[in-house]
Amino acid sequence: HSTQHTTHSTQHTTNTTSASPFISQTRPLRLPVWPVFPSIILTLLDLLPFVPPSLSSTIEDKIMGGRVAPMFLDPIKSSPFVLLVHHHHRFHPANFLVRAASKALLPEGFPAHPHRGFETVTVCIKGGMKHRDSQGRKMTYGEGRSSGDVQWLKSGKGILHEEMWDTSDGRTEQELFQIWVDSPKGEKYDGPRVECCKVDEGGHVNRPWEGGA
Repeated sequence: HSTQHTTHSTQHTTNTTSASPFISQTRPLRLPVWPVFPSIILTLLDLLPFVPPSLSSTIEDKIMGGRVAPMFLDPIKSSPFVLLVHHHHRFHPANFLVRAASKALLPEGFPAHPHRGFETVTVCIKGGMKHRDSQGRKMTYGEGRSSGDVQWLKSGKGILHEEMWDTSDGRTEQELFQIWVDSPKGEKYDGPRVECCKVDEGGHVNRPWEGGA
């Protein structure tokens, strides 16, 4: 009986341990998007010792839009992947100051910025984006868009682009993932290209030009 009891206790302990795979959890660095003042307010809340992290996270998730949470990858272990970004954005009526700034100045999103020598793959899980770039391209992509739910941008020798939220369908919630991929050495100085594509049934996205998947 003693042996059976000991065995049962050991199994119970093992199961409890395996149910908790995380050793520790830290909040990633969060960077502002346009307009920046909601992000500043959220960052101040994060710094106040008497404000629980759960409160600022709830405000960010449900009311005040969101901040970009980039995860930099190990250049050796993760090559050719450079950076992974997750972004969740909310258009809430209570956040009327942001809506006013968006109408008076420019829409919410990621205003014009440059890239060179790598590729960005943007996957819209919810909502969509409006793209413009220095090559004169304009396109809309995202969930339910005929053009595709993924944008693959090859910056090559250099491109200036902007990605702003597409709210034409009245959606109040947007979510995306973006990964940066280092271009092959022989393609770093090619001309920039931008294509929209779709995630297939197996969850795969093919590189839309020469070079394979």
